[in-house]
Amino acid sequence: MRPLGALALALALALCGCAAERGPATATGSGSGSPGPAPGVDRTADGTGAAPVDEALLAYLATARAHHLRADLLEEKGDLGGARAEMEALLAVHGGADPAYVEAAQDAYARLARLDLRAAPPRLDDAMRAVEGGLALAPDDTFYRANLLLAKGEVLDARGEKDAALDAYEQSIAVNKKVLERLEAEKSR
Repeated sequence: MRPLGALALALALALCGCAAERGPATATGSGSGSPGPAPGVDRTADGTGAAPVDEALLAYLATARAHHLRADLLEEKGDLGGARAEMEALLAVHGGADPAYVEAAQDAYARLARLDLRAAPPRLDDAMRAVEGGLALAPDDTFYRANLLLAKGEVLDARGEKDAALDAYEQSIAVNKKVLERLEAEKSR
């Protein structure tokens, strides 16, 4: 089963990558192989010239997606250590303050925690450190924070701390409720 985070990253790439239909970008700029955008190539998100495509963000999200896909394959092969190493490699390249960077990192921390839970024997302390690392990135109420709180509940449950696990699950539910309310309010504007 593919993690939700990889799906979210794939969706983000699909939504942000609309400039790709004009030709693939290279390290030197446009798909033409010459430095900078080729003449007449619109490097904006919507083709109107209004919002430039953040190629650094796209490159980061593509890198994140590649690490998640590699982790998927390694998990399928039974190599949880290799999958874990992919998440650690992704976290090593994280460095932006943009919410997309933070959310991708939070997603990687949640997956790392779940990989630690599945290890034989489970790496409960490492799993909790991963959860705490993700939660420390941003206090905002987002799906990614709710997902980390869900992972925290899973870790606490595995530790036998049932009441604390129930509390973490309740916190996750509360955050998701706030996210849904915020989205509904934005939709009705």
